[in-house]
This record gives sequence, structure tokens and C-alpha cells, in this order.
Amino acid sequence: MASLSETDWKNVLNNPKNLGLKVGGTGISNLLRLVHESGKAAKGNPCMKFVVIYSDHLHKLSAQCKSVAEKHGKLFTTACAYLVEIKKLADSEINTVKKKLEAAAKQKVLSGKDHVDINGTHLATIN
Repeated sequence: MASLSETDWKNVLNNPKNLGLKVGGTGISNLLRLVHESGKAAKGNPCMKFVVIYSDHLHKLSAQCKSVAEKHGKLFTTACAYLVEIKKLADSEINTVKKKLEAAAKQKVLSGKDHVDINGTHLATIN
């Protein structure tokens, strides 16, 4: 089962049939680390700045997983299938963050902005 854990991803890469992908580098480990750190910051201090950074890292992780899986999917099937699952988890977390931002906007928790956009995606309007 896939997770947003860097350790789990490294375990997949350590499988002998995925070593070529490990040697070539994917950038996924670094993005998983950033997602973990920014997620911890966003949950520990739910101000707008940290939530936006967390969402941005999730978007980057999702895009990188898609890119690597499409590029290497036929050769590194196990690792790329795992990346597809990581992408699904990242997308699900993006939707969760979006819903929380929308709820915060309705409660007027987010002050000083009339709308919230992340990566060009409109997430919430504050009335």
C-alpha cells in the first residue's frame, strides 16, 4: 500500500528491479520530504502561509509522480505503479486542503484576502 512516506518510497526504490530508477534520480524523495515537513508545519500552525506552502508541495509532488510514471512506466513497472498511488494520495490531500480552505473562507477565518489561489487553481472566495 502506498503512502506519502519517503522511507516507503526508498524501500520501493531499493528493490533490485528498480535500482536503475534510483540511480537516475526522480526528485520524488525530496518532494516527499518537503510535503512531510510543510504538512507538519501547516497542521501545527494553520495560518494561510503554511497551508499554501503545503498545498504547493502537494501539487509539485503530484506533477512529478505523473511525469516520472509516464516517462519510465514501461521499464520500472513496480516503482511507477507505486508513483501512481502516491499521486492519488497527494491529489486526495490537495482536495482535503481545498475543502478546509473553503470552510475557513466561509467562517471568515482567512482575513486580508478576498480569494485564495494556489498554483493558478482558485480554491476559495471569502465573502
